[in-house]
Amino acid sequence: DYYNQCLHGVGHELWAKTYLSLNGTLRFCDGLKSTQNQDACESGIFMEYSKGSTTKGHHTHLPAGKKVLPCDTLDAKYLRECVDTEASYRQYVAGWESPATTYDYCLSVAQSYQLACMNEVSQRLILAEAGQTALAENTCAQLPSGQKLCQQSISDE
Repeated sequence: DYYNQCLHGVGHELWAKTYLSLNGTLRFCDGLKSTQNQDACESGIFMEYSKGSTTKGHHTHLPAGKKVLPCDTLDAKYLRECVDTEASYRQYVAGWESPATTYDYCLSVAQSYQLACMNEVSQRLILAEAGQTALAENTCAQLPSGQKLCQQSISDE
């Protein structure tokens, strides 16, 4: 866990201190040994990117999720982590976007990514409610479609 936390921090610095495109910066993570290590590095890059800082050279302390991730413009190998990260960051600060809107975002991505995307949303909602699932369950019940998948994302957590 400490190693992956470190790689996440490295990802933050890679975005902040390079002047490459998002794809170009993500490629720095490709050589890491495991998918988990790559995901940790990539999520740090995505997090720093999502803060929307207009300056480079150092990372910012702005909250994540201010800038939408351009998942559809990235190399295919980064799409899964981008979608998962985007879902998580849309709920990073309570009240920025309704949980239903974020779950709807998850229903808009490729079907193979929808459950993992919803898992990220449910995880954030459960964390925000000190381990209680009521907010996530109530939100899922109000979705016009995808209720079963949404409920599954809660039980996965």
